[in-house]
Amino acid sequence: MELDAVAQQEAAVAAGRDRRERIAFLQGRVSQELERGVDVASNLAELRNAERRYHGQLARLEDISERDDPGAALRAAIDSISEVMTDYARYLQLEGSEHYVRLDPVELTVAVQRPGGRVPLGRMGSTENWVGYHMVTHLALHHWFTTNHRPVPRFVIFDQPTQAFFPEEVVDAADDENADWEAVRRQFTLMRDVVSTLTGELQVIVCDHANLADDWFQSAVIGNWRNGVAFIPSDWLLLLQ
Repeated sequence: MELDAVAQQEAAVAAGRDRRERIAFLQGRVSQELERGVDVASNLAELRNAERRYHGQLARLEDISERDDPGAALRAAIDSISEVMTDYARYLQLEGSEHYVRLDPVELTVAVQRPGGRVPLGRMGSTENWVGYHMVTHLALHHWFTTNHRPVPRFVIFDQPTQAFFPEEVVDAADDENADWEAVRRQFTLMRDVVSTLTGELQVIVCDHANLADDWFQSAVIGNWRNGVAFIPSDWLLLLQ
């Protein structure tokens, strides 16, 4: 029994010594690191730089992934074009433009997303809406083509976009006092502003009876087909006889 007690006492002493040695060793290592000096600020800056690099690499990989996915690229393009269409439609004050206007690439039409559901252009009535939404769509498409450097000719032609605002019997729209001239002015102002925004990279050609007195409008008029002056010069017709 005494031998067992002595053995247990020696084991306890050895365990205590071993614990003290481990503590001393750990203290020594800590002291060594502290004496060597660790630049915590520098390490933190390196970690943050590494984080930025990895974020940049991730963004590039995501961009490559989207470009490799035609479906994702088409959805992104349609979303971008539709946002511009919505802005243009609201400027023209078209019916339904208080909601989100969207280009439908499957049915090749324009639709308005109302709380009660989707309303396509064919159900939105008036000639003003039909003409207005066609103008809005073409301008938004060309805006996207131009800003994304797509190989599409940089011009669009509109033939009598103001026809919805004049009675059929009016020969010269400039003489009509009942037309909605504010709506007409919005159309031409929108075309002017789109061309200005694209810094001349898009040309809009318009054939129309409307003739605004505004200086900016008159400066853009190339030919005034009135008072016997025809769109096709008469001497050209003589050459055909």
